[in-house]
Amino acid sequence: MHSAEEASTFIRTLRRLPENTAHLSPKEDIGKPLQRTSNQTFPNDDFASWTGWYLKTYPEQFEQLEGSVSIAWDQWQQRLAKITWKKGNLSRGRLVFEQSSCVSCHSGARALGRDLRGVTACFSVTDLFRAILDPSRDVSPRYQLTVVTTREGKIFQGAVIYRAVDSLILQTGPEKTVRIEGDQIDTVSYSTTSLVPQGLIQSPTDEQLQDLYAYLKSLR
Repeated sequence: MHSAEEASTFIRTLRRLPENTAHLSPKEDIGKPLQRTSNQTFPNDDFASWTGWYLKTYPEQFEQLEGSVSIAWDQWQQRLAKITWKKGNLSRGRLVFEQSSCVSCHSGARALGRDLRGVTACFSVTDLFRAILDPSRDVSPRYQLTVVTTREGKIFQGAVIYRAVDSLILQTGPEKTVRIEGDQIDTVSYSTTSLVPQGLIQSPTDEQLQDLYAYLKSLR
């Protein structure tokens, strides 16, 4: 049998590993023991399904798991206050935006994330980077993670974009939606986790933050 601690370690590790094939082997290695003891058949790199399973199996520990990834915001706030934001480079900022996978959820007519045009006029630098660096600290209901489990045992995660008496439509990714009939729904859970992944920008330099802000400011 696995323990909640073992499952928590696996989920945290999945969060920290970048989404690319070079890191698939470590994901498979760390997931094998849990896969065997939990009797789950999710691929070991399927973060969404494993997180949904963890939420259903260990609901009390899930909130602790969410809190454990919060950053030291006081230190970040002091650092942001020292940065000269007018020195950013737009072209380099676009590259930071694309390499951090922000573009995958913030582009297209059916983008999962909010429209970023004019975002720097709506939020202060501090609030903007707080949302980027610590997205789950203050989550709007629109971007709250919803976990739906069906009677067949399938687990879907995403944002509810349509709800009716007989069904709901969940946006599970950029340009991806799934309709779930009401009579097929077993449970619906709401997490305090943002749809924005934690740690999108890994150990950014002051220059990268300046550049990213310059790019975001250019979006009109």
